Amino acid sequence: MEIRSKLKLAMLTLAIVATPAVARAQNLEPRSLPDGAAEMITEMTTIQNRLAPMQERAMQHPSLQAEGERLGESIRGAMAKITPEAPGLIAQLDEMGLEAEAAQLAGDADKVRELVMEAREIEELLIVTQEAATQLPEITAAIEDFEAKVQSRMRDDNPEAGPLLERLATLNAQLAILLQLP
Repeated sequence: MEIRSKLKLAMLTLAIVATPAVARAQNLEPRSLPDGAAEMITEMTTIQNRLAPMQERAMQHPSLQAEGERLGESIRGAMAKITPEAPGLIAQLDEMGLEAEAAQLAGDADKVRELVMEAREIEELLIVTQEAATQLPEITAAIEDFEAKVQSRMRDDNPEAGPLLERLATLNAQLAILLQLP
């Protein structure tokens, strides 16, 4: 269990991870999806899975790592303004992750379960706070800029990335229309 990594990953969700249309569709009952939506979601998931290693590689570039850290700091700063307890909760999650690792090594399944349940509650609050932070215009602009740089690096690193990113964007737009998203 790597709680800290999960939180970092959640804080830097990029365009190739859950798109707005997919997120909306996932909240619908399968039988209430419009015709063709399930197939689009399946194709988008397949493309996202193919893009994930390309994204990981691109984000290993030193300039993108540094920019990703700055973006994470900006998001955490915005979260602290929205929920003043957020920095303490993030630190608490870090500590709980270490405790859970120690409990797991000691074979204390009850302690691990307890920590995981407590961590989930904290994560839920932090995710809501993060979502609010990422809606702030300055954070949204910084995320879009970072996404563009990551995608550019992906295209530079792998000739398959461009067509996959374009197809994903097309499917996202089509799915948004199908689901009547704004």
